[in-house]
Amino acid sequence: MSEFLCSRYDNLEPYVPGEQPKDKQYIKLNANETSMLPSPNIMKVLKSSRMDRLGFYGDPDAIELRKALAERYDVDIDEVFVGNGSDAVLSVIFLAFFDDKEKIAFPDITYGFYRTFSKSFAIDAMEMPLKDDFTVDVDGYIESGRHIVLANPNAPTGYSIPVSEIERMLKSDSKRLVVIDEAYIDYDIENESCVPLIKKYKNLIVVHTMSKSRNLAGAHIGYCIADKALIEDLNGIKFAN
Repeated sequence: MSEFLCSRYDNLEPYVPGEQPKDKQYIKLNANETSMLPSPNIMKVLKSSRMDRLGFYGDPDAIELRKALAERYDVDIDEVFVGNGSDAVLSVIFLAFFDDKEKIAFPDITYGFYRTFSKSFAIDAMEMPLKDDFTVDVDGYIESGRHIVLANPNAPTGYSIPVSEIERMLKSDSKRLVVIDEAYIDYDIENESCVPLIKKYKNLIVVHTMSKSRNLAGAHIGYCIADKALIEDLNGIKFAN
């Protein structure tokens, strides 16, 4: 590292992304990619005249995409935030709401970027041990007094928390922010998303990605759905001068 790197990063352990071998003669499962083509409708758009404007910047507010997502999830457009992949969305969430005073908790076995973001942004984070059966100790999170970040289904365990249990966490403290990362929700047997709960709880953020079940990892499209006030906060950070 150089002599100019801030001292707060002295003990930082960078997130190590999955290896991307040049040889594409096999399917690399641990990167959670897919060899399948995206939807035929996506392929039509890629071959259409809409691609003629790739030399120009797109709409920074992503109005067209947000409208489509709002319609898909039966929410208002001002309840949708879009970013360059769900990692970018999560980073803005961590920056906007958590620090050394607004403390968070997440599982000790889960998506590694939660730990990386916490260290990068000097956030007070507690890694909560999973139970012996690799499920989440919901009562432990409720009793922690911290904001909560959970992948549901969790990665890499694959276990899900019932929406009723997530609602119990939301009810336990209206001042506690609960971030549910549903990157793998379409692979869950129950396939029960928390999105409908945003109309009921102002302390919920649900994060989605188009990199998994939508087969669009190369497009880096992520979004979250939450109460309008939370989305305003995220846009404030995203477009801060």
